[in-house]
Parts: sequence; structure tokens; C-alpha cells
Amino acid sequence: MRHGSRFLVAAATAALLPILALTVGHEGLQPLLRETSLRATPAGDLIAFLPAGSQVEVLERRDDWLQVRLVGWVPVDTLSGAAAATPTGQDEAAAPSRAPAQVNAPPPPAPAATGATVIEGMVKARTGRRARPAAGLNLYLVPAAVGSDLMTGAAESNPDFVVLQQQVADLGRQAGRAMQEGSFMAATAEHDRLRQEQAKVKRQVANILTAHHGRHAMAAREQAIAGATTDARGWYTFTGVPPGDYMVYARLLRDDADVEWVLRTRVADGVARVDLDNTNARDQMKN
Repeated sequence: MRHGSRFLVAAATAALLPILALTVGHEGLQPLLRETSLRATPAGDLIAFLPAGSQVEVLERRDDWLQVRLVGWVPVDTLSGAAAATPTGQDEAAAPSRAPAQVNAPPPPAPAATGATVIEGMVKARTGRRARPAAGLNLYLVPAAVGSDLMTGAAESNPDFVVLQQQVADLGRQAGRAMQEGSFMAATAEHDRLRQEQAKVKRQVANILTAHHGRHAMAAREQAIAGATTDARGWYTFTGVPPGDYMVYARLLRDDADVEWVLRTRVADGVARVDLDNTNARDQMKN
């Protein structure tokens, strides 16, 4: 699980502008203790991620969710008609600059352990030479206690996998040396023969990976307590998950890649962030 400070994306900022306060001296502000998601409704659609330290005002509490108003400053030229929002009789340059008022009221009570956990994150699939998000990708949430078999690699389930990978590397080196020996025509013929042999072995490696990942995908579907699908940006969300230890499983099957992710995570009440990208992908058929 990785936690990183993230600024509001442009589209989300546009949606948030109507609720940004352009006045000074707001009472009842509280800073966010960690990065979190802002949602349209409790456990509903994702609007944006708010970085730690963002100042918010609590408006209402509903079970384990708080409705908040985001408070901050934006440049005048980023909001249509923002100049008209300047307090009457005050010139922008003459408006006093005051720090937000200190919060005297105690923070709201911590939510009870009701199991309203949210697990969310992004899938960035690296295939070919460019990294791109994986849209429409199915993910499964599997209890760690029953999903230990998902952690096995292709080499563990099939001893031939490592041998075939070594053959691919050896044939590649032999093909490179072939072009440096003998006549040009003989060298070219030998190079092509070795490359064809290498292609056959690569297909065997790909078949092993496809079968191995297929078994994992079937096990994940059968053992999952929840499923999710990534949106156009690669974002996914599991909601209402009881606190505990889980494995987040995903598989990307395309012409240029057969990649799977199995990331173990422990979650408690609140929001857990689990990103899947090329740093924790495994058994990649192509890079």
C-alpha cells in the first residue's frame, strides 16, 4: 500500500470550485490528518482526493461518514465571476489577510467499528514501453486466510517455466553471435533459425503464464467476497468491507501482456489506499 500526497486533478477541481470559500476568517475548520477521498455521497462516486492538511468544515455526520465543506483560496482567474465575490467596499489589494480561526470545538467522535471500510486505488498497467491505466479491469477482494494459493508464482507451479526462460535468453545470445561468424548469407540463415526457435520457446512460456494466471483468476473469483471494475482512469473501489486481512487480485490480459497483481493489505475502519502498477505486477509476459 502506498500513500502519497496528491493534488486535486483538473476535472475534480472544476467540480469543487462552487464550494470553495473565497472569504476569510472561517470558523470551525479542521485539517485532514491524512490523504482521503471526497465522495458525492457516503461510499458513493469519487469526486477527488484531498491531500493531508486540507482545511474542511464539518456540516453533518451520517454513520461513519462526515459531510464537509472544503475551504481554501483559488486565483481569481480560475473562477468565472470570482472578482464579484470580493466583499463589498473592499478592494482586493486592500482586503486584510487573516489566518483561519483556531478551532476551539472538540473534533467529532471517532466512528465506531461498524465495518464500513472502503478500499480504493488505481491500476496503472505498464505494457509495451508506455504506462497506461487499465480501464474496465475486473478486481477481486479475497480474504487472506483463503487466498494464500494466489501468492504462488509460475515458477513454483511449473518447474519447466524457469528452464524455458533460460532457453529464451540463451537462444537470444546465440542469435546475436551468429551474425558475427561465417559468410553473410550463412550468418543470416543461422540467425533466422535461432530466432524462430526462440519464438517457439517464448510461446511455451506464454502458454504456461496464461494457464497459471487463469487458475489464479478462477480461484480469485470463487473465493472473493467482493468485486470491482476500474473506470476510465483506472480507479476502483470496494465499499462496506469488514476490517481484516485481504488480497486484492487483478489480471490484465491483452495482446501485448499477460500480467497479474496480488497485493496483500490489512485494513481497519476508514479508507485504505491500494495502488497496483508495474512496480508490484508480476509474471509479465512482455515489458
